[in-house]
Amino acid sequence: MFSLYVAGYTAGRFAFELMRSDYANLILGLRVNTWVAALIFLAGAVAFVLLFRRRRSTAVPGTPPRTPLNR
Repeated sequence: MFSLYVAGYTAGRFAFELMRSDYANLILGLRVNTWVAALIFLAGAVAFVLLFRRRRSTAVPGTPPRTPLNR
């Protein structure tokens, strides 16, 4: 959930930064704040995908863990 929050917040922040009219600290035509919002959005999206695709536990509540001795 946190990674989705980060991605969503920075996507909105990116849009708001594009509306600003001051021209301080431009890099390739965009403000530094816009670049930071875009990079953090990408990091949040990547974190969400990696966490969503990770292997889930197949343990059933109430059963003992499987060991080589009690298969």
